[in-house]
Amino acid sequence: MSTLPQFLSAGSGAALTGVDLDSVKRQERPRVLVARGSRMRTKAALLDEVSAVLQFPLDFGGNWDALADSIGDLDWLGGPTAVVLGVAQAEQVMADEDGLGVFVEILADRGVKVLLGVSDDDAVPRVRSAWAGAGMTVEALA
Repeated sequence: MSTLPQFLSAGSGAALTGVDLDSVKRQERPRVLVARGSRMRTKAALLDEVSAVLQFPLDFGGNWDALADSIGDLDWLGGPTAVVLGVAQAEQVMADEDGLGVFVEILADRGVKVLLGVSDDDAVPRVRSAWAGAGMTVEALA
């Protein structure tokens, strides 16, 4: 079980935390860029939120292929190793549609570290199960 600093410096996959993700956004490296799960309940909303948080180019295509391409090229942010995607209210991601597996697969294939914030302890097993079931290793932080 890693601590938050250990995960941010050397972890991989995803980590669950009850820490307020706003407090970790101010780190130097890696940068934690926080998306709101409450704004990622559908594919269209997820693509919009992630593209805004990760500052994708204005010509972002708004589909899974464009997401994979853009996440694979985060040079304007210092590259994928310089960025951790924080997802607050992770239990709400893709809650209204199927497709979490595609999103998680893209993140895992591109080596993006994900910090999953949950709003309460009851959500931890659901989030861990959903993200692990979609193909990403999820650890709980100490």
